[in-house]
Amino acid sequence: MPLRKLWNALRGQTPSQSATVADGATEHLPHESVQANASVRSGTGSQPQVQANPHKAVKSKHAAAGTESTAKAVAKKPAAASSRGAKTGRGLLGLGRGPHDPLCRAIKKSGATSVLEISVGDGTRAVEVVQTLAKATPGTPIRYTAIDQFELAGGEISLMQFHRDLRQHGIRPQIFPSDIISGVTRVAYTLGAVDLILIAENAASDSPTPAQWEKLLSRVAHPGTLVLRQTGDAWTRVDVPHQHRTSDQRKAA
Repeated sequence: MPLRKLWNALRGQTPSQSATVADGATEHLPHESVQANASVRSGTGSQPQVQANPHKAVKSKHAAAGTESTAKAVAKKPAAASSRGAKTGRGLLGLGRGPHDPLCRAIKKSGATSVLEISVGDGTRAVEVVQTLAKATPGTPIRYTAIDQFELAGGEISLMQFHRDLRQHGIRPQIFPSDIISGVTRVAYTLGAVDLILIAENAASDSPTPAQWEKLLSRVAHPGTLVLRQTGDAWTRVDVPHQHRTSDQRKAA
């Protein structure tokens, strides 16, 4: 008798019971473990597959698109800011709109090649006026003359600084640092008539009477002279009698 049968006989078990107990040992295992073991034994087991959630994929796509759009918008802002800066910062470059734009539009088609400015303010107007006239009459030099007391009367700019600023822009000014009556008289006797006369608003503190203005302006104006007076941001035309005498007439007198 084989040893196994002898052992079973001593324990009082038959071979069929031993096989049943061996097969029933799996009854206490979880159902999933039994299926997994069965799959492994059968060789049909495979790695678990994770299915992608279509809704999450769509959300991720939209999120990526939104991030890209935001990045493009941020990238465009500096360009727009610089564009706005170029349009609004007319300054001395003549770009966009500036405080002297109404005046520049008024004189653009005047054909003037000589200018007399009475009271220069902060000095920026002179540069824009000369540049506007130079563009309108290319190849023709613009003669610029100014009358102002500058720092002697608490002006916005000193004589030296004003002269330096104009020279930096290629303008060679003729400046008469004096009051209006003396300045216009000197201009009339040294330079004669001009094509354009600008009377700034802040010249009122040193302004002659209406009768004096008429006499002074007539000495530096010819029939085609354009005379503009500033009132706030606007410039209005002033009609004056044109009694300017030529240099020969002055000598004869």
